[in-house]
Amino acid sequence: MSLALFEFWMDVQDYKSEPELGEMRRLGSRIGETFLAPAAPMALDSLGEEARAELLSQTRAAADASLPAAAARRIFDSAQLAAVAAMEAQCYEPFLRSDHFSYILELKAKEG
Repeated sequence: MSLALFEFWMDVQDYKSEPELGEMRRLGSRIGETFLAPAAPMALDSLGEEARAELLSQTRAAADASLPAAAARRIFDSAQLAAVAAMEAQCYEPFLRSDHFSYILELKAKEG
């Protein structure tokens, strides 16, 4: 699940920073198909079915230009924050308990 969340976050960054409007719309459609559609290969279950459906609707509105470009660039903002929170919940605590983190702490303690 973390990989899907990370890829979603990265794709949204590309979407938001794309200067060419047509390409931005194409990226938005791809995000919808990949992460939000009911049968999406990397569906973001952590967002919930209702939130994914609403985002998919907004993504389609952005793709067909019925949503202004400035508003279209912001449609994924809350989902991106939710993805970060989910990644933190999935990864941070296990990392703190990992051998790798313990090793880092040991090295830091030896440094003084």
